[in-house]
Amino acid sequence: MGAAVERDAHGNLQLTGGDLGIEIQKALKSRFPKARARVDTLGYLPRGYVGVIDETDRKEAFDAGAFAAQSALTGSGSVVLHYDGERIEPRLVPLDRVAGKTRHMPDDFLVGSNTVSEEGRRYFRRLLPKRPDIFPPFV
Repeated sequence: MGAAVERDAHGNLQLTGGDLGIEIQKALKSRFPKARARVDTLGYLPRGYVGVIDETDRKEAFDAGAFAAQSALTGSGSVVLHYDGERIEPRLVPLDRVAGKTRHMPDDFLVGSNTVSEEGRRYFRRLLPKRPDIFPPFV
């Protein structure tokens, strides 16, 4: 029997918390019974460590926060980051357009069940930092 699905006050799936690490550890132990398995799941702490903040995330988070503070003086709504295919722009959206709604990843972002399509890669590329070239080859 799987874990109970949690939902927030609007009926959206609760995506935080959970026992993913424990389930992965159980799966490893059942697949490799003679091996020791330990899985640690890290939450918000490492994502907030200033030494590893991605420049795109930093800029977009700052812009969203500044826009939210400015918007709080003039109106009510939810601040969203709108991506137009080239750049991100914070916008104020009426709450009834976002409350209780879940936006799913577009189907064309995947090829098959687990391969990211070129369309998906174009969208996600802006979120990924460039791979560091600091490791010598193992040859």
